Amino acid sequence: MFKLPKEVIDSIDDYKKALAEFLELKINPARFKGIRVPWGIYNQRGGKLFMVRIRVVSGQLDAGQLNALARASRLYGNGILHITTRQDIQIHDVKIEDTIKIIEELKDYNLSPRGGGGNTVRNIVVCPLAGLCEDEVFDTRPYVTALSEYLLKSPDSYTLPRKLKIAFSGCGKDCALATITDIGFIAKNRDTAKGFKVYAGGGMGSGPRVGMLLEDFVTDDKVGYVAAAVKKVFSKYGERKDRHHARLRFLVEKIGPDKFKELYKQEIAALKDSEHIVLRDVDCKASARKGRHIARIRAPFGDLPAEDAAALAGLAGRIPDIVFRTSQRQNIYIVNIPPDDAEVVHDELKRIGRGLTYAQNAKDIVCCAGATTCNLGFCNSKGLAKELERILEDVNLCRAALTGISINVNGCPNSCGQHPIGAIGLHGLARKVGLKTAPFYRIFVGGIAQEARTALGRDLGIVPAKNTPLLIKDFLVRINPDLKEGVDVHQYILEKGVPIMEELIKRYAYIPDFEEDKSFYKDWGKDEPFTLEGLTQGECGAGVIDMIESDLDEARKNLALAKTEGFSTKHSKEAIHLSSRALVIVKGIEPRTAIGAIDSFKKEFIDKKIASIRFKDILDAYIKGTEDKEGLYRYAKEFYEEVKRVYDSMDSNFNFSVRGKGAEEPKGESEKALDLRGVACPLNYVKTKLYLETQDQGALVDVYLDDGEPMANVPKSLENDGQEIVDIRNEGAYFIVKVRKLR
Repeated sequence: MFKLPKEVIDSIDDYKKALAEFLELKINPARFKGIRVPWGIYNQRGGKLFMVRIRVVSGQLDAGQLNALARASRLYGNGILHITTRQDIQIHDVKIEDTIKIIEELKDYNLSPRGGGGNTVRNIVVCPLAGLCEDEVFDTRPYVTALSEYLLKSPDSYTLPRKLKIAFSGCGKDCALATITDIGFIAKNRDTAKGFKVYAGGGMGSGPRVGMLLEDFVTDDKVGYVAAAVKKVFSKYGERKDRHHARLRFLVEKIGPDKFKELYKQEIAALKDSEHIVLRDVDCKASARKGRHIARIRAPFGDLPAEDAAALAGLAGRIPDIVFRTSQRQNIYIVNIPPDDAEVVHDELKRIGRGLTYAQNAKDIVCCAGATTCNLGFCNSKGLAKELERILEDVNLCRAALTGISINVNGCPNSCGQHPIGAIGLHGLARKVGLKTAPFYRIFVGGIAQEARTALGRDLGIVPAKNTPLLIKDFLVRINPDLKEGVDVHQYILEKGVPIMEELIKRYAYIPDFEEDKSFYKDWGKDEPFTLEGLTQGECGAGVIDMIESDLDEARKNLALAKTEGFSTKHSKEAIHLSSRALVIVKGIEPRTAIGAIDSFKKEFIDKKIASIRFKDILDAYIKGTEDKEGLYRYAKEFYEEVKRVYDSMDSNFNFSVRGKGAEEPKGESEKALDLRGVACPLNYVKTKLYLETQDQGALVDVYLDDGEPMANVPKSLENDGQEIVDIRNEGAYFIVKVRKLR
């Protein structure tokens, strides 16, 4: 079974300290966001409460784990466990101060939200019936469990350009969606060797793509190398600044499949020369298949009340061998039920009101949280899903329709509800109708995830949210008679379903004026008029960039305060601290003190000539301060501007160019320069005069001067001494005065 790595357990103290600092107002919300989101802790809509996403490795829970999750939800959340399409468990409505309590209590059960959000390696998904399904080539759970442990230990698994998702399917039916994820493994046998076919660069979010074939076959002992190599390519070459095009699939698209494979092979070779990657041999306690039962328990829209979860966990007291599985369609299974105990399970499910109807079929609708809690949700997808469930209750669908059609609902164009691969997929959007805003859904049909057949649904148009349930009902009623046993439902939808849906969309596309029918301007499950209130930027990509920009923004604010408070030494020094701390994070350094941040910046950026050597005394300037408070302020301001310049020069892979000799200090024909930025009058003039006395007749010297008094006085004084001012160049934050020594 999965063992929570020591590295994850040890890092809990770091989150605990950061949370304490946040609660004490020592770090601001933007910087704390960059810390908490990689811990799977997201701000909910409205900004007051949080969601904690816990990884369920291999989608499997024992009774103790399920009970611990239920208890955490009751104590710190809303009393509901939400099962996601990636087999995670989410606890909603958590106070920020309680997030550490959830983390600390669940670690004792080998559960953690670490890597549950942000630019990290996310939970690795697997077929919900892995180890049980008769169609699988072999049980993939041991590889999922061991790879999860390996990746969770690695610091670079938490600093990627964007999230990285991995899936393992046991056969070509691809229940885990390996063909449409960042890295997908499908179990294969070749002769006597166990191994995998590998796909890469797929995904369902913005700009969805089907994965490309990366490896036709790799033996099972190479799984760690494959995952590590793809991760390294992504980390080195992936886009980091433009979050909308930062996923792995955009890198594949940008450089092309052939170049991606070339880079991947280079990384594989380098890893084999430098690292020994052997995954732990995991015993997943494969369930006995013959004679054992499986109970598929529907959790409508992924929601399982904590008391029901605790009751299910309690069954283990009578049936010790049972375990629980979460599925991509947001349900929970009880597996390994002995025949003699089937009635016990049936009676308990009946007692808690958890029947077996509709689980994993067309009426079991997948949907995301939507506008109820998500900052990105346009529409209340849960409200629509509930209405769809109600309106389809009396539709007598044939077996082929029930088993061959999936309905996936999303509140926005992102794909938490996996609408691109639904036989019928919907995502919410908003449109102006006259002067009012109304909720709509975009309709997709024909999506499927299956090796050699994986395809994205076809975008056929939009209809008002009000009409969407009737549209779906009419579509299913129209196609139901044709879906006889043996009909390929997917092919039928593409050939005959598409024109039917297009016809229905035209019928249901009309929306009356607000005064004619106000119901069209309300969302499902809402009584008030439709509004986009609460819609904000999502936090999925929160991480390094957020922390950099937060520190730079705080440094700017401290500079403003320093100036308004009579050149406050306190605020000038804090601006130096924050400017230093902003960029060291890209070097994997997270200093806990101001001295540590400044020293790290000096070593990583100034000593390595990425930032100007003019600031080589930055640590002394901070520690000693100066009696000249205005001079310290100017120094801090120029240092902030230099850090900003370095940040602006950073490429999308967090690389910086080393400043060349000319770029470091632009010099004259004699390559001599005197940097007097931050030096006040008349000392700057005195230093220039003394320096020129050491130079040969005719020597050219570039003198760096601040604007204001230095520029008003020094060049004029030098001319009065008989020196020649050859050129004056305005560099924005300072001036370069080229002086020729004549006397």
